Amino acid sequence: MLGYYRNALNFVFFNESVIICALFSVGVETAWKEGISLEELFSRSCFLANLLKREEVLKDKITTENREYFDTLIKFMQSQRIIMEFDTTAADFDPKNIKVKPMKSGEALQLLIGSICWPMVDSYYVTLVFALSMVKRNNVQDSSFTKDVQWIAESLFVKGELQHYEACNQPSITNAKGAFIEAKIFVKKGAYVQLHPDYRGKGEPKLLQAIEGMARFRQRPADVSQALELAGEEGKDIRRMVL
Repeated sequence: MLGYYRNALNFVFFNESVIICALFSVGVETAWKEGISLEELFSRSCFLANLLKREEVLKDKITTENREYFDTLIKFMQSQRIIMEFDTTAADFDPKNIKVKPMKSGEALQLLIGSICWPMVDSYYVTLVFALSMVKRNNVQDSSFTKDVQWIAESLFVKGELQHYEACNQPSITNAKGAFIEAKIFVKKGAYVQLHPDYRGKGEPKLLQAIEGMARFRQRPADVSQALELAGEEGKDIRRMVL
């Protein structure tokens, strides 16, 4: 039902939303104070765009082979005073020295545009959190996988650890499963979904690393104390709920 009510115009600013999520993935404070190098922003945007490629049907996409399109988006966002570019050196111009920062005048637009992809990112994040339950058990029924993840997402939303209720929608969770099968984190075996052997048992730290990498692209809850962390006592509570 949540997927049904998704804004049909999301695709219009989907790529810009990917860039906003990538920009703040270095940390909100870092993004505002120091910015992010243009090259790193491109790299992170390509990663996120590829991960979320199942979410929208687009004519043009951010890819490693389409740098020109990415640069066009950056120029457009600059013209709308959403972001700004600046050179980190006073020496001769070098594209590698260019950094990007959000602009104060565009703060409302940053939140509006970012809200297109942030719920999707949370769906993918929760799907990886659910994978913790698969570390010590071999099979999860493919037919129940999406509903099981949805239950975790709704529980985390009620606890205040997810910012967006839209993250609980089944289509995005199903897309996340497909993305992580492609990334060889999950494996489809007949009627079952399994965690790839590299992420089971002694490979659990690798799974935690993947979860932390996904978490960088999230919009954290407004109340920082409610942010979901997998370390410490709170992390143990989350693991018990998942398992």
